[in-house]
Amino acid sequence: MRVIATNGQVFRLRVDEALAVFHSRLFVVSLALFCCLLALVDPFIFGFSVILPWRIAFWLVNGVVVVGAWYAQFRLLARIMRTREKDFAVPSAIMIAVAITMLLHFNYGVAGWMLGQPDIWRGKLYPDLFRYILVALVFETTVAMFVMPRLMIRLRRNADGRQPPNQAAESQASQTVTLADAVEVGGRRFELSRLLYIKSAEHYLEVVLHDTSDLVRARLRDAIAGLHPSQGVQPHRSFWVNRDAIVGLNRADGAQFLVLRNGQEVPVSRHRRQEVLDWIERHVLEKRPGS
Repeated sequence: MRVIATNGQVFRLRVDEALAVFHSRLFVVSLALFCCLLALVDPFIFGFSVILPWRIAFWLVNGVVVVGAWYAQFRLLARIMRTREKDFAVPSAIMIAVAITMLLHFNYGVAGWMLGQPDIWRGKLYPDLFRYILVALVFETTVAMFVMPRLMIRLRRNADGRQPPNQAAESQASQTVTLADAVEVGGRRFELSRLLYIKSAEHYLEVVLHDTSDLVRARLRDAIAGLHPSQGVQPHRSFWVNRDAIVGLNRADGAQFLVLRNGQEVPVSRHRRQEVLDWIERHVLEKRPGS
């Protein structure tokens, strides 16, 4: 999904990449430092003066909750886009505003219940809401400018398998990838050397080989579960295409298609275009130098 940062930068992230960003040491340290800074400059919580250690703990917890709420929205929107075959950029500021609005309403509700002051939010909630949204946007802009570029380079490098020499050696020594030579569909075995693509149709899968095709009752995700990501790509939720069957990428009337060795074309859904292009670069062009 494409996310627009407040400074105008656009990042295309998969769900696993977004989670990797939040788990990275660089992001965690940045968030912790920002929460500590916020605790230092703001001695009040709900209008009450609170000692520094408690303020730091309070803002660290709130920072983690806001990040979690942002990630939950990201996953939900990404799922909706995938289901409906849509591709649009989502402003990060909107997801931040939603997360902080939910958090502050919850915080003031709990504070009012614990202090026995149900009206504690009056005159405080909305000024705080506006202030903390602005503060969060400052943090988000800082991360987008200085943290995300570094993290994205690391993520892409790891995804492409282009680690530094020492890490690459360790990776080759510790990991052995076994590629399947066939795909199991509904209990039947189809050799990948003969397979072009698999198409989902209702409760059945159409397995298309270079000289014939078969209709098997099965689910697409179950059929490709045992295959390595490098062996094929899912350009559309209803298709899986064998890597060795791809000979090109065609564009016509704003649409994109994978061209197969038998001349057929398989559609590439709009929201998967960048993902498919990245996959082709990693697993097709690098496998066939000069193509």
